[in-house]
Amino acid sequence: MMYTHEDIQRETIDGEPYITFQPNTIVYAIPVKSKLAAKILSSNMGIVWHTTYSGDTMEDMTASFGVSSGAFTESSSTWQADASFRDTSGSSTMTKTETDQVTKILSEAGKLFKQIDSNTLAMVAGDPTPKELIKTYNNKMVREGQKITNVKRHTAGVIKFVYDKLKADVDKVKRENTKIEKQRKMDLYVDFFRKHSSDLVKIFALQNLLIDAKLLIVRKLEKVKDIKTLMKTSTGFKVTAPEGFVAIDKLKGGAVKLVDRMEFSMQNFNAAKNWDK
Repeated sequence: MMYTHEDIQRETIDGEPYITFQPNTIVYAIPVKSKLAAKILSSNMGIVWHTTYSGDTMEDMTASFGVSSGAFTESSSTWQADASFRDTSGSSTMTKTETDQVTKILSEAGKLFKQIDSNTLAMVAGDPTPKELIKTYNNKMVREGQKITNVKRHTAGVIKFVYDKLKADVDKVKRENTKIEKQRKMDLYVDFFRKHSSDLVKIFALQNLLIDAKLLIVRKLEKVKDIKTLMKTSTGFKVTAPEGFVAIDKLKGGAVKLVDRMEFSMQNFNAAKNWDK
């Protein structure tokens, strides 16, 4: 759901009149004099369709990515679009040099992946506690706008965070049995992070390589924009990239979202939302 008619605002941006709406972190702006603006202004609501549900009952329904542009009939009361990526200009097509860059980075990532102990990977990926602790610390870094530039220092930061977080969990409980259990958990995970710190360094280095490859693709896709995307700040609007892109595997039905976390996720954590008024 992109907007209802009441959500549409009129703004002057860089001296030009726009209509805007803000369904999430990003503000979408369309020139007032455009055909798209006329369609939106005459509608009661706007929707972008991205998922198809199939089945006879709610319990039995299955979801698949993508919706045919012809799945719904046109309605003057609704502006609607599918979520397919369109580039009629060819400006998002990867050049040979850019393709070689991505391939080289992914090759380095593959070599590094083979160096990581499989038991460490299984623990980080399979046990929800270390996975959640790492995610929380990484989100803290994103919220502060800090990139992982030194993987050894980042690993040391993770270990300190794990110790402090679990120690606080131990200290705040009063019942002896609960305290013993919390202490056992703390000892288990702090010991794991310390013993496997060299593998954690490699995991974060692998993460950085995958981010580098992802951002090369994202930067290319961002060259195609038909709607202005903005961030609302305390002093007005600033231009920002789209929220992200979803790559769909049409053979297996899976999908992965490509997002510049240092751009969008940081803004998503910190930006003033339309519903905060």
